[in-house]
Amino acid sequence: MFSAITCDLPQAPQHATRHGNAITVGAQIYFVCESGYILQGNSHLMCQLDRSWNHNVPSCTGRFFYSGWGDPLHAQKLEVALTVQSVTGYM
Repeated sequence: MFSAITCDLPQAPQHATRHGNAITVGAQIYFVCESGYILQGNSHLMCQLDRSWNHNVPSCTGRFFYSGWGDPLHAQKLEVALTVQSVTGYM
């Protein structure tokens, strides 16, 4: 009897939604971050013959807002968006 090769369906990362539920070889799923979050990694994953996905599940990093400069004199205060990303490197 023939049995289809399948991959385990990954959970959506925090602050993301997974689209697609097919888990057979060649099937694709994708992830979308909630508003205000930035996707890190590959959004689309495909099930492979070895029962793994071709990429790791991505993550959604948050955007941080800093408004601690106080009220400016004779000006309008605007929110400043700051995206924080960890970078490991050596010089």
